Amino acid sequence: MSVRTKPRREQIESAEALYERMRADAQSDHPGIALARGEVVRTGWRGQLQARLHFNLRRQLLALGAVLMGASWGIGKLASAWPD
Repeated sequence: MSVRTKPRREQIESAEALYERMRADAQSDHPGIALARGEVVRTGWRGQLQARLHFNLRRQLLALGAVLMGASWGIGKLASAWPD
């Protein structure tokens, strides 16, 4: 939602419902959602798991490198075990 344009009615209603839920969660012992850097995030163990599983570009490249290294190692092992 931009601050330069007037929000649509459904955007206002959605934001009001979100803030109402956040107020209710704040009064409970285990709040379920919060705002972080302008985004709605989960709290508790689900939030920690979600944050750990979020793959930014760096994590994606590291994962791709690990997969490619493992694949080349496996192909090398197969090639060396292949009978001539």
